[in-house]
Formats: sequence, C-alpha cells, structure tokens
Amino acid sequence: MFCTLRCTYCRHAHNQHKWAEIRSKIGHYVYSDPDDDSVLARTEHHQVQNLINWSWTKGVNFECILGIIALRLLSFGYSDPLQFNVYDDPNFGVLDFLDTFNAHSGALDLLTSSWAALLAGGWPVFKQLHLVSKKLIDVMDDRPMKYPNLQTRPNECDEMDAEEDLNYRDAVVHGLKSGEMPALGVHLLAIRRSSGCPVGTAVALLGVALEMIRSRGMYQGSLKDSGNLVYALILTAQDTLNTWVHTKMNWSPFFDMLTTKWPIWEMLSSLACVDSTRPCVTRSALQCYDMLHRESVVCPHQSPQSRSIFVACGEHDICTWPDSFSNLDAKNWCLSHELRAPLKARPWLRELNHDVEERVCSQCGQDGVLRTIFRNVGFREQSPERRSAPFYVEFGARKPGMLNSAVLREFCGWEGVLLDSQPGETPHGGCPHCPGVSIVATEFVTAENIVELFKKYSVPHDFDLLTIDTDFNDYWIWRALLMDGTFRPRVVAVDFNPDIPLHEAKVVRPVWMCSAGTLPKMQSYGLERSHLPPNIFFSPTRALSTGSFCGTVALLGCQVFCDGRVGWHHLHCGWAFVWHSFGALSFTKHRQFYFESYPKLLVVAALSSFYFSVYFVIGCWILFICQLLVSAQGHFWLMP
Repeated sequence: MFCTLRCTYCRHAHNQHKWAEIRSKIGHYVYSDPDDDSVLARTEHHQVQNLINWSWTKGVNFECILGIIALRLLSFGYSDPLQFNVYDDPNFGVLDFLDTFNAHSGALDLLTSSWAALLAGGWPVFKQLHLVSKKLIDVMDDRPMKYPNLQTRPNECDEMDAEEDLNYRDAVVHGLKSGEMPALGVHLLAIRRSSGCPVGTAVALLGVALEMIRSRGMYQGSLKDSGNLVYALILTAQDTLNTWVHTKMNWSPFFDMLTTKWPIWEMLSSLACVDSTRPCVTRSALQCYDMLHRESVVCPHQSPQSRSIFVACGEHDICTWPDSFSNLDAKNWCLSHELRAPLKARPWLRELNHDVEERVCSQCGQDGVLRTIFRNVGFREQSPERRSAPFYVEFGARKPGMLNSAVLREFCGWEGVLLDSQPGETPHGGCPHCPGVSIVATEFVTAENIVELFKKYSVPHDFDLLTIDTDFNDYWIWRALLMDGTFRPRVVAVDFNPDIPLHEAKVVRPVWMCSAGTLPKMQSYGLERSHLPPNIFFSPTRALSTGSFCGTVALLGCQVFCDGRVGWHHLHCGWAFVWHSFGALSFTKHRQFYFESYPKLLVVAALSSFYFSVYFVIGCWILFICQLLVSAQGHFWLMP
C-alpha cells in the first residue's frame, strides 16, 4: 500500500500530488453548475469521465481507497444507480442493491468511519451520496414498476415521523434551498422532541452544528479535541444513526437513509470543506478585513477558475516528480536562476488564489504559490558574496522530502541549509532513513542563537527563501533576524495561528514547544500567527507593486491549512508599515489594508536593503511624532 486510506500519508510525493489533484478536480466538478456548457466545463467533464473510467480498471493497485470510492460514486450519482443488476432480475430487492452498491463502491463501509474526518478531508462524498439518493428516489417513482421489490417497499424511517417532525423537515429543506436555515431554537426543539425517524434527530444535530459554524464562528478543530462542540454534535449525529442501524440484522437501514425525505446528505454536504467561499467544519469562508477602519470588506482578488478549495495537505517521505507532469520536466517547471524583478512591476497579488497552488513536494500547495511569487519578484541580484544558484534556509526540517525547499533542492538546483533539532522525527511518524535527512544539520534554533547559526553555516547576507517552522517561537526568531538586520531574505515563509481573529494582535511568550501568534502581531516584525501548518511569505516591496508604495514591510498574502478557522490572508498595501521595537504603525489614512481568509499560506514583503535603512530611520521619527500627537485619537493603529 503506497498511501493511507484517506491519502493523508503517502510514501512518495508523486502519489500525494496525484490524489490531491483528483480531489480538487472532482470536488470542483460535483459542486459546479450542472447547466454550465462553457468550454472549460466541457473540458472538465471529459477529464472527470476519464478518471471515472480509470477507477474501474481491473487489476490496478489503487493507492488511495477514499479517492477510488469518491470516483466510483460518480458512476452512481450521474447514471443509473441500478446499473449493476446485470441480469435485469425483476426480483432485485433492497439487500441486492445494497450488496452490489457497497461491493462496487465501498460507500457503506466508508459511512461507518468518522464523518468528522470525512467532512474535514475535502472529499465530496456526502454531496455524491446526495446525488445517489436523488437517483434512487427517481427510480422508486418510476412507472410501470421495473423492480417491485424495491419500489413497493415503504421507507421505514419516514413512516415513524409525526406531524411535528414533518413540519420541521419541511422547514430544513426550505432553508437549504433558500439559504435561510431555521433558527437555532428550532433545531434544539427538534432534538428535545426526538423525531420518530432517527435520521430527523441526526439532521437536527447537524443543523445546530451548521448554525454554530455559520453564525457563531465556532469550528471543529482537531479530531483529538473531544470537548469541541461542533465535533461532538457531528459525532452524536453519527452515533444516533449507528444505534438505529444496529437494531436491524442487515443493511436495510442504509437503504432508508439513501431514500429518506430527510435532507441528511445535504446537511452533511453543507458542512463539508470543499469550497473556501463558504464556512465549513474546520474553517471560515474567505474573508477580507480593512485593518484601518476595522471592518469587513468585499474581497478584491480574482476568483479561482479550476479549484474551489485549497490543495489537499498530507505527509510523504520522498520527494518524487509527479506522473502528470510527464510532458513538463523539471527544467521547464523550475524558474531560471537568472530571473530578476521586472523593471516595470504589475499588481499581480490579486491574482493569487487556489489556481496557483501546486503540490509537487511540499506538504500542501506551497510549491505553486512560491513559484508564482518568485516568477513575479525574481531572485536577488548577483554579488561577490552571493552564490550562483538561489539560496534557501529552512527550519524545522525533520522530513526534508516534504519541505517548502524540497522541490527547489531536488529538481531546481537551489542551494541551501536545513536545520532541525530532531532530523527525521515527527509526531506523525518518523523517517530517520528518508532521503535528505543526512544533510539536515542538528541544531536547536532559538531567537538567541539564530544569527550565530546563520553565520556558522555561511548563509549569504542576501538570500532568496527563508522558512521558519519551529512550532511556537516562530515570531520571536523572525523578530530576532529583523532586529539584527544582518540577513535579508527575499521571501520568508512563517507559521502563524489562524484560530485568532484577524483584528487581534497576540503572541505567546518565548517558550519551547507548540506554535502561536497572530497576523496583526506578525506585522509588528514581519508576521505572526503560528499553530498547525500555515505559512507566511515576505518579498521585496519594489517588485510587488500593488499600485502604491508599501513602506518597510508590506503584508501581501497568506494561506493556511489547519484544524482551525481561517486561511488565506491578503493585505492590499497602502503606504507604509514602520518597524519599531513595539510593533508596526500604519500611517496611511486614506488607503485600505485587506486581509483575506483563505486556507493555507501567506505572503509578505520586506523592502529592499537600501530603502529599508533610509525609511527605517524616517519611520522611527514619524512614529515618535504620531504617537505624541494622534494615537490617542484613534486615527492610527498601533499594535502593542
């Protein structure tokens, strides 16, 4: 077996890439407008059809079982769900259908696994089960009857409903269609009353979970957090149905679940993390926030065309080139080392969205985002002290094959330094003999020793990519580098904490273990917010050119994968951020700063070396004057 059941771990990166692409493609397809007849939609339909045909190929050792189930469910949801009654037997009954359905798709076995994990994983299985349910209900209504043993059987669950249950069911169905769900109290009353059909009670529990997510900003979090309310509601809904299923001696309750009038699959589909434009069990919808006026605003960036959600994240051991890139070798994918920032920059930041994400060897979609950033900002100019190839530094680097720098090192000819206190070891399974572990220098990185470590390993003063991932002290290490000023990386990726609201500036005290920090606080010395696997990227302001000058450091964008709340954050640059020992002061009064919540990475830009020194001095004086004159009046935002 090359991958785990849900493809959260694969031995080789090319398998992770393949299944991540399949998940993105079928998720976008299943949730797209069925009446869309554009060239792009027809192309997508052809690609999905080829994937479906491939999933039925005999003798193939499929690495990701969940991916195959998702593909095969398309055969049942978009065509005759009874197509496997090959003998056209008129006595074909409920148990016959369920046996063949599960034998060919594995869907019923999948439903006995954790719904919370399926919802968070981004595979659109619940939307597909909704499509299968619609097809089956249509078959039940066919006249004349072709399968009387199926079509004359009443739904045993629906028959248990009282009038109050039917009224609640109709209200939920109407709410799902109109977008205005019943109030929280209506769901709670349904739970207290306990519907005759257990599916109704499960729907009410999921209704409360959906209300918590959409209206209260509460999310599932880690699957290990048994005290989380949203997780508990989903778990209780599943347990409610499992208890009912176990009262029978066979599969028959699953048929009632597939043909019930209760919108169980639509509710689960509404909770699934398959589209970043709406909230789901683990994160909010994409958001934009005006940091100056402290209010939410309409997001100004371009919408993605081919991806509705972030590229799937997971772990692998070995960095390998994707099979689907057979016509695009590494030489063509990698950027030329001679690439420099264009003389006339264009405002490209608003083009950053899910479409630019690419997972070659990174843990999520960082490879594509970094490639896009460097394609627009170029590499540092050559200097006597600088090496010929682009240079990276990354820590922690426990698994070298799935780092931000992995594809750059293995296929693009970059040079660099990897540091970690425990090379080859991770909480999710160590890999002490994985390729590349031997080149990781064993160092315990802290804010106090980071500058000396860079000197020890001959890091160029001007280098191209720095990734900070120490799980807790990221902010303090980044701050220490900025305060020292000896080293000036062109692009910086830093972990941050997406669980904290965008308007709050917080940071943990410097301690060892875990990750924490917030985006506003990260602006203080470069960025901040760590916790789980999010990244932040900085890059030269002059090359970024959002249409106005951006001062010493400009926060440009961020994307985060996590068990928590938010993700992608863009700050559309106004005039300036000024570094000082207490935080960052925005002294623009008429331009807006936007943060967009999306899942998985972040971008920030540091001003080039010459202007950094000049504007730092000027900025400190402006800061001093502003603090004396107007900060008390609330015209400027000063982070503590």
